Amino acid sequence: MTGNVLKDMHPLVRKAWEAGFNPIVKDHDLIVLDPLPVSDQEVLAREGMIHDLERRIQEKKQDVLVYLRSLEQVKVLIHSKRLNDKVWIVGTEALLKTIPDGEVGYLPAEVYRIKVANWSDETLQKIHLTKKILGGSILHIQRRVEGKARPKR
Repeated sequence: MTGNVLKDMHPLVRKAWEAGFNPIVKDHDLIVLDPLPVSDQEVLAREGMIHDLERRIQEKKQDVLVYLRSLEQVKVLIHSKRLNDKVWIVGTEALLKTIPDGEVGYLPAEVYRIKVANWSDETLQKIHLTKKILGGSILHIQRRVEGKARPKR
């Protein structure tokens, strides 16, 4: 089931996840949430992106709804070889709140973002430990442009 969540993902959901948005089902409506903190300059641009995604999602509402509804059934405990730890893969924020204290859960959007980031095992383990201590969700991964050096401190 978990593999299918990423393999058979709806393209509009993938696009939303890549931009750091979370499409959710609320009652019978599909809405796109922006959990990222943004500056005043970015607000209008991100609102425009949300409006465009919501319009496109409405055009494919049934397909997107079926996919997001399928995530509501995902709650799987796995042992990750890369993390050397057990983790929960859960389909929704509501299910994330139901995992036992002291254990770590990942939403499909987080798993997708981790997969795309292609982190080393060491980096992934550090992120996992941070999440284990602080909780929360991986909202966005800033990719470095090839050839560009990291800013000096």
